[in-house]
Amino acid sequence: MGLDRARLTEIADDVWSTLKRRPRLTFLGSCLLVLVISAWGTQRFADSLLSSLPASSVPDSPTPMTEEEIQRQIVEAQRINDELRAHRQAPAYAMEHLESTEAGAAAAILPDGAPGQPPAAIAAPRNPAQPDPNAYVATDEAAEPIYTVRGTYPDIARQAGVEGTVVVQALVGTDGHVRDMRIVRSIPMLNGAALEAVRQWRFKPAATGGKPVAAWVSVPIPFRK
Repeated sequence: MGLDRARLTEIADDVWSTLKRRPRLTFLGSCLLVLVISAWGTQRFADSLLSSLPASSVPDSPTPMTEEEIQRQIVEAQRINDELRAHRQAPAYAMEHLESTEAGAAAAILPDGAPGQPPAAIAAPRNPAQPDPNAYVATDEAAEPIYTVRGTYPDIARQAGVEGTVVVQALVGTDGHVRDMRIVRSIPMLNGAALEAVRQWRFKPAATGGKPVAAWVSVPIPFRK
């Protein structure tokens, strides 16, 4: 049975009179109410904070590429290496032809009995552990990837609609680890992600005469939305 307004007013007056007669009880009740409200507010804040945190703080592990993707990458890398090799060999042939032509012209104008021109200085052989990235080095077996990682597409590049293939030239050491890198085909917003991916690749090292040697390889890292 419900209470009418007069009865509720009477109860409220009785409670108020009791509280006025007992101020200590009023103070304790107020403190208890403040504590209850504070605890409730703290619980709500903690729930809100925890719900905004990620489920795990551990970074995502690299995603290995499938066998089909690896083969596609190998074919693309071989094509790029062939292009780079052609670009390197053409200037070398032109320079060699120019030097031989100049030497023949100089010999033609020398008087009889004059000493011949000294041969061009031969450059000291480079350390095979650090081959020149701009020079083609012949090997019996080329380096081949045995563990690959996809490039992590940066959110800012994805949102900006930037995509394409970054080509990284990597120096593969005799242990199959990447020892040095440089960008051959650059996409500024994607270069860092491409380098980070290639740094985790592992290779079967190149070999000459059955012994592993350090060699540069070109690695294309595609980024597609």
